[in-house]
Amino acid sequence: MIDQHLQQQSQLSQRQTRLATPPHIHRRRLLGAAAAGMLPLRWALAANPAPPTTFALMPATRAASLAAGATAVLARQLGNSAERALERQPHFMSRVHTEGLLDGEGQRAASLDAQEDWRQARLQALAYRLSGRRACADAALRYLDTWLGKYQPSFNPIDETELPSMLWAADLLAEQMPADLVAAGQRWCVQLARGYLSSDIINGPKSTSVNNWQSHRVKIGTAAAFYSGDAKLIKTARIAFMHQVMRNIDADGKTYDFAERDALHYVTYTLEPLLMTACMAAAHGQDWYGAEEAQGRLAKAVEWMRPYILGQRMHDEFVHSKVPFDARRADAGVKGYSGTWDRNQASSLCWLACKLDKRYEQVGARLAPSPAWLQVMFSQRYYS
Repeated sequence: MIDQHLQQQSQLSQRQTRLATPPHIHRRRLLGAAAAGMLPLRWALAANPAPPTTFALMPATRAASLAAGATAVLARQLGNSAERALERQPHFMSRVHTEGLLDGEGQRAASLDAQEDWRQARLQALAYRLSGRRACADAALRYLDTWLGKYQPSFNPIDETELPSMLWAADLLAEQMPADLVAAGQRWCVQLARGYLSSDIINGPKSTSVNNWQSHRVKIGTAAAFYSGDAKLIKTARIAFMHQVMRNIDADGKTYDFAERDALHYVTYTLEPLLMTACMAAAHGQDWYGAEEAQGRLAKAVEWMRPYILGQRMHDEFVHSKVPFDARRADAGVKGYSGTWDRNQASSLCWLACKLDKRYEQVGARLAPSPAWLQVMFSQRYYS
C-alpha cells in the first residue's frame, strides 16, 4: 500500500510539473523537438505567450483550469481513447460526403475517416488539457494544421456538423497554436460563417431550411462566427438561432422534425445543436436560450420530451416518416431506424439542457452517461 501511495504521489508530482512548466522552458523543449524533426519548427516557435482572444466555446482561462474540474474516471476514459489513437494520421479530403449514403455507397467510408479527424482533434486536445501530455497536443495540432484554412466547405450541414469540434480543439490549444494557424483558422471561420448563415439559406424553402439541417447550420455558423471574432457575423448568428427556434419549435414544444420524421431520434438530433449553440453564446455572456425573442421554445421542446425521457411514454420510430431514406435505412438494418425509441438516446440532450436550465438537472439521471468528451467540454453551468 505504501509503495502504491508513493507511486501515485510520484505520478501526481510529474503531472503537476508538466502542467506548471515555465513558458521559457517549455519553449526550449519544443525547439529541441523541432530540431530533432519531431514537430514543425513553427509549432515550437509559437509557445504562445498571448493566446488569441477569440474562442468558439471555451476561453483560454477556462481551458487552463479544465483538469481541476474533471473527474478521474472521465480523465482516464479520454486519456485511454487518445492513447489508442495517438499515432493515427490525418485523412484529409477536399470534400466529405456521407449524407444520404449507406455503408458501401459512394465515398462514405473515406468520408467517415476524414470526419474522424475532426473528432480526434477534439479528443487529443482534451486529453492534453487533462493530462498535460505534450504528445496529445502535438497530435491535435497535426489535425488542425491539416484542415484549418485548407478545407473548402460544401455547406452541407449533415456532412460537416462535426467541424466545430476542430474549433473547440483550437480553444483548448490556444497557447500552443502558432499565430499563422490561428489567423488561418479565423479567416476560414469567416468563410464558414458567411456560408452557413447566408440569408438565402435562413430564408429558404421549408424542410431543410427549417428541420434539423438548419439547426446544424446554426451550430456550425455560430461556432465559426465566435471563433472569427467578427461582430457582424455573431449578430447574424443570433438572428439565425432565433429564427430557427421559432420556425422549428411550435408553441407547444413540438418540433418540425417530429412531424416530418415521426421519430424522437430526430427530435434530439435537431435540439442538440441548438442547445450547443445556446451554450456557446452563454460562454460569451449572451443569453440566447432565455432571450425574449425565443419565447422559451427551446425549453418547451425539452419539456415536450420529458415523458419520453422518463419512460412514461413510448414511441415507435419512423412509422409515418415522410422521408424515403428512413425506410432504406430500416430495410438495411441500421440501428435505431425502427422499433421503440431508446430513451438513452436523450442522454446528451439532457446533459446540455441542464447546463442552461436547472429544471433539467435530474431529468436524465437514470439514462446512460453522455459521452465523456461532452461531459468535459460542456461542463460549465450557465445559470445562476
